Amino acid sequence: MTEQALKALLDSMTLEEKAGQLVQCNAGQFIANELAITGPDGEVLPTEELCRVMGSVLTFENAEQAKALQDMHLASDPKKIPLLLMLDVIHGLRTTYPIPLAMGCSFDDDLLSECADMARRESSVCGVHVTFNPMVDTARDARWGRILETNSEEPLINSRMGAAMVRITQGDDLSDPGNVACCVKHLR
Repeated sequence: MTEQALKALLDSMTLEEKAGQLVQCNAGQFIANELAITGPDGEVLPTEELCRVMGSVLTFENAEQAKALQDMHLASDPKKIPLLLMLDVIHGLRTTYPIPLAMGCSFDDDLLSECADMARRESSVCGVHVTFNPMVDTARDARWGRILETNSEEPLINSRMGAAMVRITQGDDLSDPGNVACCVKHLR
């Protein structure tokens, strides 16, 4: 899409449509799947209007569900803006690897890169556009329930491993369908 076409699209959008692009819903609210998230999933369903203009979906299981979600959304979205399909790919997708904290203990960027490459390939085949990974927080309080998602409490190891993961997962060209965007997370 050219810059001019993008500007024209943004100019044509209502405030509600723009705000809707910031909304992310759980795929289980639209299609049956085995993946559950915590919270009131299914108790508070998004409105039909929000479903038409939402920007992203998470917790789908496979390429068939990704396609079904995208088809359902595009059929109702007035601007035909595709959904971003997002997943938490913390230590692999179909092939699972040691948790990031254990990978950090290896001090091996090359090993982490091999694992990230497999996760990238599996994710792109499943229709994932964005993964919530890497987690680069230098978590030092073991009481935090998601400390396992960091590579280390040491900033240098975290930055090296996080950079390696982003480099492999995103590649040089995000328009390549084999690459997946990273959402670096838990900066607090």
